[in-house]
Amino acid sequence: MDPVEILVHEPSVDAAEAARILRREEVGGLSVQRLLGGLRPDRLHGLDLLFVPHWYCCFRVVVDQARSQHVAPAVWTMVEALVGEVLRLPDEPPLVERDLAALAPAVALPPLLGQAEAEARARDGLRWDLRVRGRQRLAPREVDLVGARLAHVPFWVGYYSGPGGQLRARAVHGVERSVQGGTFTRELLRALERVV
Repeated sequence: MDPVEILVHEPSVDAAEAARILRREEVGGLSVQRLLGGLRPDRLHGLDLLFVPHWYCCFRVVVDQARSQHVAPAVWTMVEALVGEVLRLPDEPPLVERDLAALAPAVALPPLLGQAEAEARARDGLRWDLRVRGRQRLAPREVDLVGARLAHVPFWVGYYSGPGGQLRARAVHGVERSVQGGTFTRELLRALERVV
């Protein structure tokens, strides 16, 4: 079997750290979630590593101000390629090539969003972001695409089992260390079902 190289956003969370974060999401016997939501106690049962596709787009932006012109040669955005959420990045992301087999057990999900649509969403999202963040609410004069590439962001998905076969899942962002909402976790599981 030939090695499959994928471009990966360098993770900051390993399996042990992900398990620690996800154990805090367990529903315990005396937890607020159980008491208010009627949930039964559960425990973290398993953990998967998923690499979620994102389009990383770099733009050259020109903004006209009162008596000057400001040029930003490299403004980065990322577009999540499952549902299309756009996020502006503070600077160039640390992307590295990795052999997927060396990362196993892990699954790299295929993108549902093509490059052209991702670039259009990134451009629109960046224009909106610049208008909102700009002090004078000026629209950028030029937003030119410099380049776009597909890379994968690691997410850890924890599976919880409770009494009577009760199951649920939660996801942790492998770079930001944040626990994801239920909607995004469901999207990850749907994408995983399409692959498996």
